[in-house]
Amino acid sequence: MTTAPPPEFVLYGWNGEAAHRLDWVHTYRREGVTTTYGVWLAHLTDAGGLRVGSFDTGVLGRIGPDAATAAARHGAHALVDITLPTEDLSVASASAEHATRAAQDHGNWRAAEWVVDGGRVEARVWKFAGGWTGFAVLGDVTVVLVGVGVGVDPGLSKLNDTRAYGFDHTVPIDRAHHRGEQRQWVESLLPRPNRARHADHTALVG
Repeated sequence: MTTAPPPEFVLYGWNGEAAHRLDWVHTYRREGVTTTYGVWLAHLTDAGGLRVGSFDTGVLGRIGPDAATAAARHGAHALVDITLPTEDLSVASASAEHATRAAQDHGNWRAAEWVVDGGRVEARVWKFAGGWTGFAVLGDVTVVLVGVGVGVDPGLSKLNDTRAYGFDHTVPIDRAHHRGEQRQWVESLLPRPNRARHADHTALVG
């Protein structure tokens, strides 16, 4: 496949001042049909940035065991990937296992309120190693955020036009942006905050 299908759901972006980029596209294949079920958009700032993922809630539910757990898993693993110490990858396995456990325990994540299209929605937030992730189920779309150097209460809005991110969401997405279907947890354009181990990494491995 040279392109990913255009998403059949609403995409969200951050209202803050930032440089915009398409970060990653997730696809799902079922009964011979491939659909796009998740789109990550990067918002880059001098202090770090915010990754906004819009996901098809129905597909998250099929990935399971339920949409909320699948969303938490996407966010937690994306967060531990970004916060891995660049000079010490020996903590990668322990961090990934920690992310899986954290996602399963998402009901105990910190409760938060996000402003989406001017209204407040309930969200769950988890912090780790100098960054944070969170998610909110907005009916047919679930939003997953990963932040570094950005507050945990960002304002989000629906996007009618994604050309500021370097692509058009109404047409198939070029393979240059759609970087494969094999890895569920992916690299991001967000800067990595840790060169050495964070205290949270040390707590995992001693």
